[in-house]
Amino acid sequence: MLLFRPLLDRVLVRRAKPDTMIGQLIANPNQKPPLRGTVLAAGPGRHHGPTFVPMHVKPGDVVMFGEFAGTPIRINGESDEELLVFLAEELLGVLEEDHQLGLLHAAVPAMVQ
Repeated sequence: MLLFRPLLDRVLVRRAKPDTMIGQLIANPNQKPPLRGTVLAAGPGRHHGPTFVPMHVKPGDVVMFGEFAGTPIRINGESDEELLVFLAEELLGVLEEDHQLGLLHAAVPAMVQ
């Protein structure tokens, strides 16, 4: 089995499965693929001038991305529609679960003054 280790500020993401309705027998050909997925692996980060910029995501994070972002890849026979490689800057944000409500929401950092 091959393992994939992203370099620098690249991230390997498995696209989320499309939501299915109970009793739906025929797939909707007009349905767009989900614009979120789970981080499987992330590189260490990158250098920006003399400063090292670490990654802001880690394996297991659920991330949002744009419709045309990422490069589809195939590893060990996985469908090329499931696995995508992104530059860190292509990711829009991380979804976190609100344990009180049991819902996923976008993580918004506090404003620094």
